[in-house]
Amino acid sequence: MGKLVVINLGEGNLETGCLATIKIGDDRALPSIEIVGKLPPEPEFAKLHKRWHLIYQNLGFYVRALKKKPDINTSIISIDQFRQLSKDLVKSLNCWLNSEDFRVIKEAFLKNLSPSDEIRVIIQVEDIQLRRIPWHLWDIFDYYRYAEVALGELTYDKVKRPVSSIIKDRVGILAVLGNSDGINLEKDRELLEHLPNTKITFLVEPSRLELDRALWDEKGWDILFFSGHSYSQGDGKSGYICINQTDSLIVSELKNAL
Repeated sequence: MGKLVVINLGEGNLETGCLATIKIGDDRALPSIEIVGKLPPEPEFAKLHKRWHLIYQNLGFYVRALKKKPDINTSIISIDQFRQLSKDLVKSLNCWLNSEDFRVIKEAFLKNLSPSDEIRVIIQVEDIQLRRIPWHLWDIFDYYRYAEVALGELTYDKVKRPVSSIIKDRVGILAVLGNSDGINLEKDRELLEHLPNTKITFLVEPSRLELDRALWDEKGWDILFFSGHSYSQGDGKSGYICINQTDSLIVSELKNAL
């Protein structure tokens, strides 16, 4: 059985620091371990990350986001300089995550998890900047090659799935290929088509009605996949997917159908 690790950073941020709680247990079971630590304030890393994030956007690396005017002049920084800035960011990130007060969280990994474990790691955090930092580059994951990192909300409701939806020969995937203006989604489609033990239904630039009908299909879906243009509001609280050339949906609008 796989393992589940939940790290709750509450409403903390890089300016004030965070109280951190880690819970570890078998996947789909109550945690067997709970340990409390904290992350200290790190305003210099906050400044470095903001600079990196802004340059990353304006250099055009958000290839699947709709274009906008640059907020800064990126002609004064080369790709090599940006790569060095990225290395500095990772180094600064790991210095912060290896701080003395947070060491108990890292030790919880090392003492209770095996490098061969399949691990789901969920970072629960409210602050938008903390949600944007590259958690997958934390050096703890050098030891755990089968760990996957995701972000989670501080509060949530557990959805009880019927047994019939869990025991299946194949995983049902609804793949929505949305607004592809300027990008090639064929590679994404090809990768999906080669997944083993799956049954995939593709919707190419569907209307809102077509998407709603597919989402509410009585057989249900195990995975909703989207590929295409998307964007977020400046505060990061709302994300939008562009399902076709003219229509976009806020992610929360999909909640009732999932």
